[in-house]
Amino acid sequence: MNIEFTKTESCGAGFICVDCLYKSLDFPSLIKKLSYHKDISEKDSIICICNSRKAHAKIEVFFTDGSKNPLWGSEIFCCAQYLKEKGLSEDSLNIETDRGIKSLHLNEEGLWEAEMGKVSFASHEIPVSGMHGNIISRPIMVNYRAWPASCAVVDDSYCVLPIDDLNSPDIENLALAFENNSVFPEKINVIFNQIKKPRERKNNIKIRVWQKGRGEIPFCAGGACAVCAVDVSMNVKTIKPDKPITVNFPQGSMTVLINDEWENCQAFASVKLETVLPSQILSF
Repeated sequence: MNIEFTKTESCGAGFICVDCLYKSLDFPSLIKKLSYHKDISEKDSIICICNSRKAHAKIEVFFTDGSKNPLWGSEIFCCAQYLKEKGLSEDSLNIETDRGIKSLHLNEEGLWEAEMGKVSFASHEIPVSGMHGNIISRPIMVNYRAWPASCAVVDDSYCVLPIDDLNSPDIENLALAFENNSVFPEKINVIFNQIKKPRERKNNIKIRVWQKGRGEIPFCAGGACAVCAVDVSMNVKTIKPDKPITVNFPQGSMTVLINDEWENCQAFASVKLETVLPSQILSF
């Protein structure tokens, strides 16, 4: 069997789009064979685009070591753009994920809009040990210091930490300390949210994201929604609900729209998939 795959980049992140439509595949064997390819990096996400009985397509997202990637937020935008460029979808489509069907629409400005759903801060959904209720600016001891941590669930669980300097040399060690803290029995993804000054531009956020078990990642739609929901819930003066919020990553940005009840979280991304390698055929 021959499988077509394309290596692309968006916002500094690498994605391998694999056309698995109308094929029955053994994913572990496929991922293993792809991981040996000389042009595929261990940091690339592999997006298997498959048939769906409920939507235009279904995505299965893997790391090159064969484990599943639960953070599919960014990948749904890439899948939508890939299907559009291949002529397999219109400007509106549905994509099936492990956490339900996500609707996307390509607006007049060329941005893909995605309904990311409701954000939850509930301790039992994150989960957090030894705490009850919503986890908003609650003290968590790490490295002999009580950090004002907030936690949110979107596509996965995130711990949002305010920080003065996103370029601090201690930031990686701090991310690992939180990820593996005993209060998070299932570990957690960590977001560093640069503290905003009153005179800074409103509805503008700068963050860095660490994915549990993987390290820093350049782009994360779910993380962007999580940090916006936290700022809105804390009534941060420079962040206003129901107005577009620009979330800046080290190598790109996206826009989030969220109301003050956190019931509707919409993410807007301009996804330009730069083809690093022309489509190739993998014998399988």
